[in-house]
Amino acid sequence: MKAQKITGLLAGIVVYFVITFVLTGYGNKHTHPDLNTAIVDAFVRWYSFERQYYRKFNHYTFHFDTEKLTGTGITKDGLFHFDDVSGKFYYTKIERNLYFEEGNMSLTPKKWISHGGYSADVPEVPASLRHFYDPTKSKGNRYLTDKANSKIMGLMQQLFTNPRIDGVEWAVGYPNAGMGVQEHHYTWENGKNWMRMALQEPDNEKRIEIMARAWRSLGETLHMIADNGCPSHVRNDAHPSPLFNNNNVFGNPDPYEEYVDYFRNNQISVFNSFFDGKPDEDLMKELEAKNDIRSIAHSLATYTNNNFFTNETIYGTNRHGNITKPIIRRDQPYASPLLDNMKYDGNYYVSYVSKSEVLHCTDISYFEELIPGRFVVNQYVDLACVESQAKVLFPNIIEAGVNAIRIYIPALSVVVNRAEEGEIAGEVKHTTDIEYTKEIAYNGLGEIEVRDKNDNLRKRYGAIAENGKFEIKKVRIKDGDKVYAEIAFGGLKVRSEGFDGKEEKIVIPDVVGLNKTIAEEEITQLNLVCTATTAFNETVPKDHVISQDPLAGTLVESGSEVKIVVSTGSEGYPVSGVFTPHGMEPTMQNHPTYIYDFQIAYTIEGLYAREMSYTIGQTTGRLRYSGCYISGNPSELKIKGTASGSKLGGSTQYAGSVIVTVRVCSAKEEEFTFPIALNTNPPYDFDVAVPVPEGCQLASFSITTGMRWPNGFFGISVEGGP
Repeated sequence: MKAQKITGLLAGIVVYFVITFVLTGYGNKHTHPDLNTAIVDAFVRWYSFERQYYRKFNHYTFHFDTEKLTGTGITKDGLFHFDDVSGKFYYTKIERNLYFEEGNMSLTPKKWISHGGYSADVPEVPASLRHFYDPTKSKGNRYLTDKANSKIMGLMQQLFTNPRIDGVEWAVGYPNAGMGVQEHHYTWENGKNWMRMALQEPDNEKRIEIMARAWRSLGETLHMIADNGCPSHVRNDAHPSPLFNNNNVFGNPDPYEEYVDYFRNNQISVFNSFFDGKPDEDLMKELEAKNDIRSIAHSLATYTNNNFFTNETIYGTNRHGNITKPIIRRDQPYASPLLDNMKYDGNYYVSYVSKSEVLHCTDISYFEELIPGRFVVNQYVDLACVESQAKVLFPNIIEAGVNAIRIYIPALSVVVNRAEEGEIAGEVKHTTDIEYTKEIAYNGLGEIEVRDKNDNLRKRYGAIAENGKFEIKKVRIKDGDKVYAEIAFGGLKVRSEGFDGKEEKIVIPDVVGLNKTIAEEEITQLNLVCTATTAFNETVPKDHVISQDPLAGTLVESGSEVKIVVSTGSEGYPVSGVFTPHGMEPTMQNHPTYIYDFQIAYTIEGLYAREMSYTIGQTTGRLRYSGCYISGNPSELKIKGTASGSKLGGSTQYAGSVIVTVRVCSAKEEEFTFPIALNTNPPYDFDVAVPVPEGCQLASFSITTGMRWPNGFFGISVEGGP
């Protein structure tokens, strides 16, 4: 038994050091709670004043700072749950300091959401490895697999079982999931369930406690959103060590996370400036069109992954013309960003991201500046880089978080149906959507106001709603009076429009996620006009509604138009992009007879693929799509694009071409060749259209370009098939 205790204690000490040395994202003591608070403040500001086109909240008021809710929170940090299987190693009272503790807390809704930013990392051992999400991988494989290049962490990752769950799935959870010791209790799905329970609970004291749980769950999900705006957490990059020491023992640190926390703890004015920027305009539009949490999280992760290095994934042709290979993923580096596409300015590799200049990395050390050219320094992320990157990333985290809150709060509307002398009746309506698929029937206290024609309050009444309906009698109403009804829950209030006995307005139904035919029926049966357009969407199945305008819950006149956007396909990448090999050896890149800087920009209308992979050689490159399918029933498959490069075709010695092959279903493969003449300058356009038989859903293609010369064909290609 004594040996077992010692083993447990040693294991606990090792685990303590492992977790202490930064497996989790932004610091959960200060940075994550601050981000959550900023998200709530932005939501209230934008949806109350700046973004009135979100009519879902036209009749909501938000009081996140006033009412206090008593619920369960984290009162003490810890590595394990007391009943966790990992915790079975520990026996003594001293060792129980490794366990976290919970207790009653009384916090405002904003503080509960902020607290969720902290509590999402507790207990730290189960949480630590579950906060990574690589959007470039296929679904089900986006979790952390990178092994830390260190002695202790490499060993610990072998000893502990990989949880094989990514940060989004860990945070979101699944409906009706259990509440076991090793499970995440405060998931998005559990939070929505508590939100539903609170609205259906007639007892106000119980409602308060349930709403505390709901807001904490939202806060823990926003922690995940913030991680998806952290480069090392959207790239397969383990980084468990402090920044300034022990790196060979515990592994390489992530300077971005470390320096963000440094600013938070030591230069608060600089840290606060991270919140001042504007989100990326394209990402903002993309997020506004999303109506489920996984899509919002994926969009932010993709934006972060595409635009930012981590210290261990810097890749591309550096200022000396040499290839910088990343510390990890050396054989399959991330395709973007690339050093090639950056300028070197003031000792930094710089590009514009979201219209802001970003310092991505530097390669200057003290000795390099002292004796230029004598000391080779690999590119790395320093303090100035982190400051410029955080100023771009933080506003986009906030934008994604605001949209998460938008879909977390149910679409409720309060309607007065009848107001006459002696009697007032109405209802609380819930409009279902992708996140809340079952209608919520409100139970509990409401308030009714009677106001005169000058909007002066005449009388206020209490009303009890049962299953969404309320009715009061023995009321006095005069001609010209307007009647308002209101409900309140967990810091939110929803108020009706004034009812004066005239025709009732129509509440727009929520049709997002429904099949197109059913959605149109839902809309037209209410005497509304439905118009539909189509668009690709990664998560919404084909022929189902992606978004609608006006939003659910909006009150409109009879005959009003409702616009819906319908998905043309689920789960896939649109086949389009820009591909450059970036793979030639440094000794070849400046050789006058080698061709190396060409690229293809391409689109294939109506074609989507389920997977992508890259093959990069010295002078060649290939981008391969697999699982290609046609969506949207196009009459033609259109392949168009441009081949370019400063030396492509610009030589009297070499001739080139663009070759496009395509096969639609069982038809014969067709090949189209676009010659590139001698002494011509780029760009070189190509455009192909192939008929698509009705009902055809499969296609294969290839696009190849490059130079033909005496020693062979040097080129790049994009190809794909079923």
